[in-house]
Amino acid sequence: HQVATHGGEGGKTFVISSSGNAAVSASAACEVTGNRLVAFVRPKTSHHKLTRLLASSASVVVCPKPINFCRFAARVFGLHNLRATQDPIASTGYQEIGAELKRDRPDLDALFTFSSSGISLEGIADSYGRSGPALWAIQSGECIGIATALNPDLVPEPHSPAGRLGVRNPPGAAALASRLSRSGGGALAVPAS
Repeated sequence: HQVATHGGEGGKTFVISSSGNAAVSASAACEVTGNRLVAFVRPKTSHHKLTRLLASSASVVVCPKPINFCRFAARVFGLHNLRATQDPIASTGYQEIGAELKRDRPDLDALFTFSSSGISLEGIADSYGRSGPALWAIQSGECIGIATALNPDLVPEPHSPAGRLGVRNPPGAAALASRLSRSGGGALAVPAS
């Protein structure tokens, strides 16, 4: 959604910092729309994800602080940052996923999805309005900001490989956690081991 909306007729360059999944998806979207992608990833990105990304048309920068490098590149070179927390229209694309779920699975009573920033769940929740399934954010590692909004006693796992490049303290975590609770869901912090 973001690439199609911001990419127009093609020929634009986007940047993204990612643990791999979002970069692989963004790269595919850029290929289809005739745009370019520069993906910033950590040296510890999983071999499988990095192999897929390197096989794509994306330019891949492996660096110790991909979020910071990506923000710098976006600011200095005037490139659009596709990281969900950096793009105000990011949740709109997830509304489309929610609409598909409503159409294809009207009997869905619960949805569990990994989410560090909560942007995906925000968009899905927007598509359902006040009715719909119980929505659950699954979090792990250091990125348990939504879960700690519901249970402040939770302790992050700093050495966990899960969610390493995610959002540790997502903006609006308390509001989203409350919204998930009202849906009958919530947030779960899953230990890595």
